Amino acid sequence: MIPTRSNTGDDAPPSAAPAARPRDPDSGPRIFQALRCRIVRGDIPPGSALPEQRLALDHGVSRQRIRETLAMLEERGLVQRHPNRGAVVRRATLEELQKLFEVREALEGMCARLAALHAAPERWQPLVELFGAPTAALVESGDVEGYLANHERLRARILEGECPEIGGLRRLRQ
Repeated sequence: MIPTRSNTGDDAPPSAAPAARPRDPDSGPRIFQALRCRIVRGDIPPGSALPEQRLALDHGVSRQRIRETLAMLEERGLVQRHPNRGAVVRRATLEELQKLFEVREALEGMCARLAALHAAPERWQPLVELFGAPTAALVESGDVEGYLANHERLRARILEGECPEIGGLRRLRQ
């Protein structure tokens, strides 16, 4: 709420500037992380405007703190800033996406190989059973969501359970 004479209880003129907010040294990294996660997850889609004033109000910080955060997001290729027009979530090019998937494919293949070499057979048995008749039935019925859920369980086992050194890949998506 913007202070006015009627809601402050004092005789300050309505045009008086509000008191400066105390600077929270942790707000920059916190806001950066929150916005980065929302952008990466797609909660803020490519092409979306990132209005400084709205973000400042939402996070309870100054516009300067938001500008600093947007600069860090721009450095990481997540945001584009346009003079006198503000910032928008950057759209990845087809070439960038192809390179990303090539790297992901290579790393996940390596993880699958390591998991197959080092995991105890009994750890895989539930997945072997899952990818037998139950997954075949999903494919036959055209249940794409069910099939993808099973596939994701396999990927999770490979990346997090059997290849923890590469399991951080999942965290990169978040």
